Amino acid sequence: MTIRPLILLSSIAAFLVVYLGGILRGQSLIWVAVSSASALVLVLIAGLIIERLLASSSEPEEAAAIYERSPARSEQRETS
Repeated sequence: MTIRPLILLSSIAAFLVVYLGGILRGQSLIWVAVSSASALVLVLIAGLIIERLLASSSEPEEAAAIYERSPARSEQRETS
């Protein structure tokens, strides 16, 4: 299961917050466009990095040792 839809939604939300905030404050259109696009990209990259970190920490670790029954011991028990 991935969290990419959540990352995408939060990126769009950051874009809209910065965009609307810039418009309401009366900033120039260039400033609004650059800052809102930057917010979108930064949140998207941060979310993908977090997703990668969470995916790498949740992978199962390999077993340190694998127990296999020795055929010689099972033959000894059968003959005893």
